[in-house]
Amino acid sequence: MHAIKKTTFWRNFIWLILLVLTPIMLLNTYYFFYWSHDIKQQEMDNDTKFLTLAGQSLDTILNDITQLISLLEFDDTLNDAIEGLFDARGQISPAKYIYLNNVLENTFRTFIGKPYIHSAYFYHEKNDKFIFTTEGIRNLSEIADKSWLDSYQNTDEEAKYWAELRPFPSPSAAQGHVDMLSLFRKVPIFSDYGNGVIVLNLNRTYFDSLFQNIPNIRDKKIYMMDGNHKILYGNTPEPIGEVLTEADLLQLEQRQHLIKKNGKDTFLVSYVESKVYDWKYVSILPTVTLLGKLEFMKKMNLLILALSLVIGLLLALRYTVKTYRPIQMMVRIIRHHNEGKEIGSFRVNENDEYGFITLNIIRSFLAKNDAMRQLTESMLLQREAELHALQSQINPHFLYNILETINWEAMNLLGRDNLISALMLRLSSNLRYVTDSRRSVVSLEEDLRHVRDYIYMQEMLHQHRFSVIYRVDQAALNRPVLKLLIQPLVENSVQHGMAERVSGGRIKLAVELRAALVRIRIIDNGGGMAKEKLAQLRAVLAAPSPSSPTEGRSVGIANVNQRLKLKYGAGYELRVVSTAGRGTAVTLEFPSETAAE
Repeated sequence: MHAIKKTTFWRNFIWLILLVLTPIMLLNTYYFFYWSHDIKQQEMDNDTKFLTLAGQSLDTILNDITQLISLLEFDDTLNDAIEGLFDARGQISPAKYIYLNNVLENTFRTFIGKPYIHSAYFYHEKNDKFIFTTEGIRNLSEIADKSWLDSYQNTDEEAKYWAELRPFPSPSAAQGHVDMLSLFRKVPIFSDYGNGVIVLNLNRTYFDSLFQNIPNIRDKKIYMMDGNHKILYGNTPEPIGEVLTEADLLQLEQRQHLIKKNGKDTFLVSYVESKVYDWKYVSILPTVTLLGKLEFMKKMNLLILALSLVIGLLLALRYTVKTYRPIQMMVRIIRHHNEGKEIGSFRVNENDEYGFITLNIIRSFLAKNDAMRQLTESMLLQREAELHALQSQINPHFLYNILETINWEAMNLLGRDNLISALMLRLSSNLRYVTDSRRSVVSLEEDLRHVRDYIYMQEMLHQHRFSVIYRVDQAALNRPVLKLLIQPLVENSVQHGMAERVSGGRIKLAVELRAALVRIRIIDNGGGMAKEKLAQLRAVLAAPSPSSPTEGRSVGIANVNQRLKLKYGAGYELRVVSTAGRGTAVTLEFPSETAAE
């Protein structure tokens, strides 16, 4: 018999635990892996989108530069001014210098007007002592920046257009120079006298601005390369070779995305090619930056799982014990009867409704005269027990999880800042506050915080037909107050005072500390109450014992009034003043030094 009781108890307990925890564990596991994949996919999609947009902007810049160079190349005024400029000794007369300087200033004005151009050079082999710049004609020997000339002289003769990242002298820089992206274009002006070259030096800050809108740009390494995989721009001094090999770059040309493992580190790599030029754009993001989001999700899942485990254990234990008691009771009665003892003297716990029913069923065989009465009582008690059992199984945590899930889905679809998430967070917080029965007294600051959340939801519900003015004495915020003391009064003002208001409704919530009392007033400019209804309400509030008000407006006010009297005693009832068509004012006072429960 003892083995049967023990087996029944543990079988029911284990089954309930599995029924509660298995769906939660499966759901948490699914969401964790779903978010893991979804975050990576979102990051790759965002990289592709923003790199493509940046590439299109750079293509536009290169098209502009090509047009500018073409205009310079076919500028008849500039050609006429340069041709025959120098004498046999390679000298230039002052008059020709002034004339050519004016022509160059007009020609280069279109270059200087572009925000992405730092400076421009025009050099021709006809005379290698001078260079034409955006700052005027300069003697080549006097210019500090000469690395461009080495690049021009060492480049393959077949090359007509190329770009490179080269050192540009800068006295303000720590190393004496900065990296400058320069575009080279050979220009066959005066082909009988040799070739020339146009050099455009581009502002690095302009490229920084193109890539700054890429998500997680602080954690990403952005590189711009030419067709030979030579770096033209990077937002970091670290070479791309520290992460990617040449084989990786070739693989990216086929796949556009790559997850690269480099030792203990893992990187998410995105790749976009220019549709016009042979430039490539690469984004490298350490996956550890994405793990921050996943770690948060993991912690939340573990927290939910832990809470579910605790609540599941408590519910399973409570329900198992409750369903086990009838079996235990039957075993005890049978054993009592087998021992020859009188069943009539057998007693059960007064709170054990199942035991009581079981005992009365057995006694009915011995007391047929009371069968009908006992049957009626048993049916009534059974209904109450079933209702109580059903109510006890309501799990507020399930509702919280549903609200939280809706919140996350809204954030996923609409972004972090959206109205649905704001309403869900406030609704979830308000429900937790209302259903938390562990505390009956809270600080006034906490109660007001939840009142603000409630008012926010009501404003959304009523489409801002009313506004709320707060006048709160900061010294009163740390005072203890009965939980949910203010919200029912505000609810009355909204539901009844603002019911007929289309717009212009106002509710004033004032809190002040007056000596040893805290005074709270809720005033609205709603429809108010007629004298007869106001008299009925005051009669309900003045009654010494709780009554059952029939008016909807009286229920919340009467409840608050009764709680005040029970907590603080007579003399702390609500005071209500109302005028039909003008509004209602409700005032309550209570001792400010009452200790929280």
